[in-house]
Amino acid sequence: MKIELITTPNQILCETGFDGFNACQDVINLIQKMGHSCNISSYQFLADLDDV
Repeated sequence: MKIELITTPNQILCETGFDGFNACQDVINLIQKMGHSCNISSYQFLADLDDV
């Protein structure tokens, strides 16, 4: 399974619900340990989501 976390460019990433980049990285690491592919992408504009 491929999973992509999508967020907005915010220094502390509060909008993600993960609290901060280190917490996001912890979630990514956990998902990868389960054998899935996961990464985080940052998009500034709604139109950028068309690239996903």
